[in-house]
Amino acid sequence: MKSPGAGSGPPTESHLGLPRIPKGKRLTGLAAEAFARDVERAYLVHRATIREICSATGRSHCTIHRILKLCNVKMRRPARRKSDEAV
Repeated sequence: MKSPGAGSGPPTESHLGLPRIPKGKRLTGLAAEAFARDVERAYLVHRATIREICSATGRSHCTIHRILKLCNVKMRRPARRKSDEAV
């Protein structure tokens, strides 16, 4: 559920400290570097999943995965799905 006034004004920050990037906005230069550092910190320090980072920032799974790879982050193993767990 969106908060009142969502979608207007400057990007808001999530509980992970990540800015929400408007759809279609390109990040270049220092802004892209700062965003990559923030994503890396959320993944490594806050132990956020890629999907949580996607949800917080509005960026796609592929974009977040690519940023983490470019930062040479060692990826965690995917979590097991509930249907895969032993019965």
